[in-house]
Amino acid sequence: GNAELIGRYRSAKAKYLPETDTYFGFEGSPGREKLKRILLAVSYRNPLVNYCQAFNNIAAGLLTNVGEEDGFWLLITLLESILPNDYYDSHLTGVTVDIRVIDDLIKQYCKALAHHFKTHTVDITPIAAGWLLNIYITVFPIDTSFRIWDLLFSEGPKTIFRVFIGLLRTLEQSLLKITSTSAILETITNYCKTLYDPRELLKEMYHCSFGRTKISHLRAKHRSDVTKEIDMLRIVEDLPFEERYPESPSFSSPTQATASPVADDSDKDSWVPRRNSNPRRDSELENGSD
Repeated sequence: GNAELIGRYRSAKAKYLPETDTYFGFEGSPGREKLKRILLAVSYRNPLVNYCQAFNNIAAGLLTNVGEEDGFWLLITLLESILPNDYYDSHLTGVTVDIRVIDDLIKQYCKALAHHFKTHTVDITPIAAGWLLNIYITVFPIDTSFRIWDLLFSEGPKTIFRVFIGLLRTLEQSLLKITSTSAILETITNYCKTLYDPRELLKEMYHCSFGRTKISHLRAKHRSDVTKEIDMLRIVEDLPFEERYPESPSFSSPTQATASPVADDSDKDSWVPRRNSNPRRDSELENGSD
Protein backbone atom coordinates (compact mmCIF):
# COMPACT_ATOMS: atom_id res chain seq x y z
CA GLY A 1 0.00 0.00 0.00
CA ASN A 2 2.93 2.36 0.48
CA ALA A 3 4.87 1.44 -2.70
CA GLU A 4 4.37 4.88 -4.26
CA LEU A 5 5.46 6.61 -1.08
CA ILE A 6 8.56 4.43 -0.84
CA GLY A 7 9.39 5.24 -4.44
CA ARG A 8 9.34 8.94 -3.63
CA TYR A 9 11.61 8.38 -0.64
CA ARG A 10 14.03 6.43 -2.87
CA SER A 11 14.35 9.42 -5.21
CA ALA A 12 14.88 11.90 -2.38
CA LYS A 13 17.23 14.83 -2.93
CA ALA A 14 18.56 17.47 -0.56
CA LYS A 15 18.16 20.61 -2.65
CA TYR A 16 18.48 23.46 -0.20
CA LEU A 17 21.70 22.92 1.72
CA PRO A 18 24.39 24.58 -0.42
CA GLU A 19 27.05 24.11 2.26
CA THR A 20 26.68 20.33 1.84
CA ASP A 21 26.40 20.08 -1.95
CA THR A 22 29.54 17.96 -2.31
CA TYR A 23 28.09 15.48 0.17
CA PHE A 24 24.52 15.29 -1.13
CA GLY A 25 24.66 16.97 -4.51
CA PHE A 26 25.02 14.08 -6.96
CA GLU A 27 23.65 10.57 -7.46
CA GLY A 28 25.78 8.00 -5.66
CA SER A 29 27.35 10.53 -3.27
CA PRO A 30 27.76 9.16 0.28
CA GLY A 31 25.33 11.64 1.79
CA ARG A 32 22.65 10.93 -0.82
CA GLU A 33 22.77 7.18 -0.18
CA LYS A 34 22.51 7.68 3.60
CA LEU A 35 19.66 10.11 3.07
CA LYS A 36 17.73 7.57 0.97
CA ARG A 37 18.20 4.85 3.56
CA ILE A 38 17.01 7.05 6.42
CA LEU A 39 13.89 8.24 4.60
CA LEU A 40 13.11 4.73 3.40
CA ALA A 41 13.40 3.44 6.97
CA VAL A 42 11.01 6.17 8.13
CA SER A 43 8.49 5.11 5.49
CA TYR A 44 8.62 1.49 6.69
CA ARG A 45 8.37 2.46 10.35
CA ASN A 46 5.37 4.74 9.85
CA PRO A 47 3.59 4.35 6.47
CA LEU A 48 0.97 6.89 7.61
CA VAL A 49 3.49 9.76 7.50
CA ASN A 50 2.88 11.61 4.24
CA TYR A 51 6.02 12.23 2.18
CA CYS A 52 7.17 15.84 2.10
CA GLN A 53 10.17 17.47 0.39
CA ALA A 54 11.04 18.98 3.76
CA PHE A 55 12.02 15.52 5.07
CA ASN A 56 14.98 15.54 2.69
CA ASN A 57 16.25 18.85 4.02
CA ILE A 58 15.73 17.91 7.66
CA ALA A 59 17.39 14.51 7.29
CA ALA A 60 20.28 16.04 5.35
CA GLY A 61 20.77 18.59 8.13
CA LEU A 62 20.88 15.82 10.71
CA LEU A 63 23.40 13.83 8.66
CA THR A 64 25.85 16.73 8.61
CA ASN A 65 26.09 16.44 12.41
CA VAL A 66 25.56 12.79 13.32
CA GLY A 67 25.86 9.31 11.87
CA GLU A 68 23.21 7.48 9.91
CA GLU A 69 21.58 5.59 12.80
CA ASP A 70 21.57 8.60 15.12
CA GLY A 71 20.15 10.71 12.29
CA PHE A 72 17.32 8.23 11.83
CA TRP A 73 16.40 8.26 15.52
CA LEU A 74 16.59 12.05 15.74
CA LEU A 75 14.22 12.30 12.77
CA ILE A 76 11.88 9.82 14.45
CA THR A 77 12.04 11.86 17.67
CA LEU A 78 11.13 14.97 15.72
CA LEU A 79 8.23 13.35 13.85
CA GLU A 80 6.81 11.27 16.69
CA SER A 81 7.60 13.20 19.89
CA ILE A 82 8.23 16.88 19.17
CA LEU A 83 5.80 17.61 16.32
CA PRO A 84 2.08 16.73 16.31
CA ASN A 85 1.37 13.49 14.44
CA ASP A 86 -0.64 15.35 11.79
CA TYR A 87 2.12 17.82 10.92
CA TYR A 88 2.87 16.12 7.63
CA ASP A 89 -0.51 14.54 6.86
CA SER A 90 -2.04 14.95 3.41
CA HIS A 91 -3.55 18.35 4.29
CA LEU A 92 -0.72 19.54 6.58
CA THR A 93 -3.20 19.90 9.42
CA GLY A 94 -0.56 20.48 12.09
CA VAL A 95 1.25 23.12 10.05
CA THR A 96 -2.01 24.97 9.39
CA VAL A 97 -2.81 24.92 13.11
CA ASP A 98 0.64 26.26 14.00
CA ILE A 99 0.36 29.11 11.49
CA ARG A 100 -2.79 30.23 13.30
CA VAL A 101 -1.05 29.86 16.65
CA ILE A 102 1.71 32.14 15.36
CA ASP A 103 -0.91 34.67 14.31
CA ASP A 104 -2.30 34.69 17.87
CA LEU A 105 1.18 35.07 19.35
CA ILE A 106 1.96 38.00 17.05
CA LYS A 107 -1.17 39.76 18.33
CA GLN A 108 -0.05 39.26 21.91
CA TYR A 109 3.73 39.77 21.73
CA CYS A 110 4.09 42.09 18.71
CA LYS A 111 0.98 44.24 19.05
CA ALA A 112 2.18 47.19 16.97
CA LEU A 113 3.31 44.84 14.21
CA ALA A 114 0.04 42.91 14.32
CA HIS A 115 -1.88 46.18 13.84
CA HIS A 116 0.49 47.15 11.02
CA PHE A 117 -0.03 43.80 9.27
CA LYS A 118 -3.80 44.11 9.58
CA THR A 119 -3.85 47.71 8.32
CA HIS A 120 -1.84 46.83 5.22
CA THR A 121 -3.31 43.30 4.76
CA VAL A 122 0.07 41.65 5.14
CA ASP A 123 -0.10 37.84 5.00
CA ILE A 124 2.88 35.96 6.43
CA THR A 125 1.51 32.53 5.51
CA PRO A 126 3.78 32.08 2.45
CA ILE A 127 6.97 32.18 4.53
CA ALA A 128 5.49 30.68 7.70
CA ALA A 129 4.44 27.50 5.90
CA GLY A 130 7.86 26.85 4.42
CA TRP A 131 9.67 27.67 7.63
CA LEU A 132 7.53 25.33 9.72
CA LEU A 133 7.67 22.50 7.20
CA ASN A 134 11.46 22.63 7.12
CA ILE A 135 11.83 23.45 10.84
CA TYR A 136 14.01 26.45 9.86
CA ILE A 137 16.80 24.39 8.26
CA THR A 138 16.45 26.28 4.94
CA VAL A 139 15.89 29.70 6.53
CA PHE A 140 19.16 30.68 8.23
CA PRO A 141 22.85 30.00 7.63
CA ILE A 142 23.42 26.37 8.54
CA ASP A 143 25.17 27.02 11.87
CA THR A 144 22.35 29.27 13.03
CA SER A 145 19.79 26.65 12.03
CA PHE A 146 21.69 24.04 14.03
CA ARG A 147 21.74 26.33 17.09
CA ILE A 148 17.95 26.54 16.81
CA TRP A 149 17.72 22.76 16.49
CA ASP A 150 19.79 22.37 19.68
CA LEU A 151 17.09 24.31 21.48
CA LEU A 152 14.28 22.44 19.73
CA PHE A 153 15.55 19.01 20.76
CA SER A 154 16.36 20.12 24.31
CA GLU A 155 13.38 22.39 25.06
CA GLY A 156 10.64 21.09 22.78
CA PRO A 157 8.09 22.59 20.38
CA LYS A 158 7.84 26.00 22.04
CA THR A 159 11.15 26.76 20.30
CA ILE A 160 9.39 26.74 16.91
CA PHE A 161 7.19 29.64 17.99
CA ARG A 162 9.82 31.51 19.98
CA VAL A 163 12.03 31.69 16.90
CA PHE A 164 9.27 33.19 14.77
CA ILE A 165 8.16 35.72 17.37
CA GLY A 166 11.73 36.55 18.39
CA LEU A 167 12.59 37.24 14.76
CA LEU A 168 9.63 39.60 14.31
CA ARG A 169 10.52 41.42 17.53
CA THR A 170 14.09 41.83 16.30
CA LEU A 171 12.90 43.36 13.02
CA GLU A 172 9.82 45.15 14.34
CA GLN A 173 11.01 48.74 13.95
CA SER A 174 12.20 48.12 10.40
CA LEU A 175 9.01 46.30 9.39
CA LEU A 176 6.77 49.06 10.73
CA LYS A 177 8.21 51.33 8.05
CA ILE A 178 7.21 48.99 5.21
CA THR A 179 3.68 48.70 3.87
CA SER A 180 3.73 46.07 1.12
CA THR A 181 3.55 42.35 1.79
CA SER A 182 6.24 41.51 -0.74
CA ALA A 183 8.69 44.05 0.71
CA ILE A 184 8.05 42.85 4.26
CA LEU A 185 8.59 39.22 3.32
CA GLU A 186 11.72 40.12 1.39
CA THR A 187 13.12 42.08 4.36
CA ILE A 188 12.54 39.15 6.71
CA THR A 189 13.99 36.62 4.27
CA ASN A 190 17.11 38.67 3.53
CA TYR A 191 17.77 39.23 7.23
CA CYS A 192 17.50 35.52 7.94
CA LYS A 193 19.89 34.56 5.14
CA THR A 194 22.67 36.66 6.70
CA LEU A 195 22.04 35.90 10.38
CA TYR A 196 25.40 34.32 11.17
CA ASP A 197 25.36 35.55 14.77
CA PRO A 198 22.06 34.53 16.41
CA ARG A 199 22.66 36.17 19.80
CA GLU A 200 20.23 39.04 19.24
CA LEU A 201 17.57 36.63 18.02
CA LEU A 202 18.11 34.34 21.02
CA LYS A 203 17.79 37.30 23.36
CA GLU A 204 14.42 38.26 21.86
CA MET A 205 13.29 34.63 21.89
CA TYR A 206 13.72 34.42 25.64
CA HIS A 207 11.84 37.66 26.22
CA CYS A 208 8.80 35.70 25.04
CA SER A 209 7.35 34.24 28.20
CA PHE A 210 5.13 31.53 26.73
CA GLY A 211 5.81 27.82 27.26
CA ARG A 212 4.36 24.43 26.45
CA THR A 213 1.11 24.97 28.31
CA LYS A 214 0.23 28.08 26.31
CA ILE A 215 1.21 26.43 23.02
CA SER A 216 -0.91 23.37 23.82
CA HIS A 217 -3.88 25.59 24.66
CA LEU A 218 -3.58 27.60 21.44
CA ARG A 219 -3.17 24.48 19.33
CA ALA A 220 -6.28 22.94 20.85
CA LYS A 221 -8.17 26.18 20.25
CA HIS A 222 -7.44 26.16 16.52
CA ARG A 223 -7.35 22.42 15.82
CA SER A 224 -11.12 22.03 15.95
CA ASP A 225 -11.72 24.74 13.34
CA VAL A 226 -8.93 23.51 11.06
CA THR A 227 -10.21 19.93 11.26
CA LYS A 228 -13.72 21.04 10.33
CA GLU A 229 -12.39 23.04 7.37
CA ILE A 230 -10.36 20.08 6.14
CA ASP A 231 -13.37 17.77 6.51
CA MET A 232 -15.35 20.16 4.32
CA LEU A 233 -12.49 20.26 1.84
CA ARG A 234 -12.47 16.46 1.64
CA ILE A 235 -16.19 16.46 0.88
CA VAL A 236 -15.66 18.97 -1.93
CA GLU A 237 -12.67 17.04 -3.30
CA ASP A 238 -14.83 13.92 -3.58
CA LEU A 239 -17.43 15.68 -5.72
CA PRO A 240 -17.34 15.40 -9.52
CA PHE A 241 -15.77 18.41 -11.23
CA GLU A 242 -19.17 19.62 -12.52
CA GLU A 243 -20.55 19.74 -8.97
CA ARG A 244 -17.48 21.43 -7.55
CA TYR A 245 -17.57 24.20 -10.15
CA PRO A 246 -21.14 24.33 -11.45
CA GLU A 247 -20.58 27.61 -13.30
CA SER A 248 -17.49 26.41 -15.21
CA PRO A 249 -17.87 25.80 -18.95
CA SER A 250 -18.20 22.30 -20.36
CA PHE A 251 -15.46 21.32 -22.78
CA SER A 252 -17.22 18.33 -24.29
CA SER A 253 -17.27 19.85 -27.79
CA PRO A 254 -14.98 22.15 -29.83
CA THR A 255 -17.74 24.75 -30.04
CA GLN A 256 -18.17 24.83 -26.30
CA ALA A 257 -14.43 24.91 -25.74
CA THR A 258 -14.05 28.19 -27.61
CA ALA A 259 -17.25 29.79 -26.36
CA SER A 260 -17.08 32.65 -23.89
CA PRO A 261 -18.04 31.40 -20.41
CA VAL A 262 -19.95 34.59 -19.60
CA ALA A 263 -22.13 37.10 -21.38
CA ASP A 264 -20.18 40.28 -20.70
CA ASP A 265 -16.65 41.43 -19.85
CA SER A 266 -17.60 42.78 -16.44
CA ASP A 267 -17.90 39.24 -15.11
CA LYS A 268 -15.42 37.47 -17.35
CA ASP A 269 -13.49 35.77 -14.52
CA SER A 270 -16.47 34.86 -12.35
CA TRP A 271 -16.37 31.18 -13.27
CA VAL A 272 -12.67 30.70 -12.37
CA PRO A 273 -12.30 28.98 -8.97
CA ARG A 274 -10.49 31.18 -6.49
CA ARG A 275 -7.03 30.25 -5.22
CA ASN A 276 -7.23 29.37 -1.57
CA SER A 277 -4.28 29.47 0.80
CA ASN A 278 -2.59 26.07 1.04
CA PRO A 279 0.59 25.66 3.15
CA ARG A 280 2.00 22.80 1.07
CA ARG A 281 1.56 24.64 -2.22
CA ASP A 282 2.87 27.96 -0.80
CA SER A 283 5.95 26.18 0.52
CA GLU A 284 6.64 24.35 -2.74
CA LEU A 285 6.16 27.52 -4.78
CA GLU A 286 8.72 29.30 -2.60
CA ASN A 287 11.25 26.46 -2.32
CA GLY A 288 10.64 24.43 -5.47
CA SER A 289 9.84 20.73 -5.56
CA ASP A 290 11.22 17.54 -7.08
